[in-house]
Amino acid sequence: MKITFVMPSLESYSGGIRVIVDHARHLSARGHEVRLASERRQKPDWRRRLRHMLNPQLSYSRGNAAFEPEGLEVIDVDPEQPVTDGDLPDGDVVIAPWWETAEPVSRLSASKGAKVYYMQDYGGGGQPMEKLVESWRLPMTLITISPWLQRLIEEHTGVHADIVANA
Repeated sequence: MKITFVMPSLESYSGGIRVIVDHARHLSARGHEVRLASERRQKPDWRRRLRHMLNPQLSYSRGNAAFEPEGLEVIDVDPEQPVTDGDLPDGDVVIAPWWETAEPVSRLSASKGAKVYYMQDYGGGGQPMEKLVESWRLPMTLITISPWLQRLIEEHTGVHADIVANA
C-alpha cells in the first residue's frame, strides 16, 4: 500500500511525532510505501551533525534543526498553506495525525487515498475542544490510541473511533 502521513512538523522528534515516525517505519518494514508530508525543514547545522556522528543515539533534539527519518520519503510542504492534492502523490491511505491537519486531509481527492484521522492525545499543544470536536466530525475514519479518548470522541460527537494502541 501507498501510505502518506500529513505531519504538522518534523521539527520536533518527541511525543506524537516519534510515535508516527515509528508507525511509519514499521509499515515500511512490512513492505508498504510510506511517505511523511511535512513543512520544509531546516537542515541541522554542522555542530549538531558532528554531535550526532559522535553519538548516533542522540536525536537532533530539535527545537530548530530537523532530524532525517531514515528510510522514509519526506515530502516538503509549505507550512503557510494547507496541504492540497498538488502537494501529494496518489496513494491508498492518507493519515492526519493532528487536529490541524485533519481538515485539509479531509478535503483531498479520493486519488490521495482513504482518509484517516489518527487521534493520539487531548489536552496539550493548545488543542481547543470546540476545534477538536469539529475535526472529529469530518468525513474520515477515526482511530485513537485509548479507550478514554474513544469515549471522549463518542461523548462529544456520537462518532465511533477504532483503537490502535501504541504498544
